[in-house]
Amino acid sequence: DQSRKIGDGGFGSVYLGRLPDGRAVAVKHLHRQRPTAAAAAARAFSAKSFCNEILILSSIDHPNL
Repeated sequence: DQSRKIGDGGFGSVYLGRLPDGRAVAVKHLHRQRPTAAAAAARAFSAKSFCNEILILSSIDHPNL
């Protein structure tokens, strides 16, 4: 639903979501890549970068993250 779209990033689009208790959360929907040999190498790099992003964001204590 594009009306819930918050923004776009290098790995995907970010949407507003709600937890069962009503709290608002950001949900990242990852972009799909074409299945080629070059894309496979890019996916490996992207997966590592995405994991780094998760580690960094999870270590930040801020109400908006």
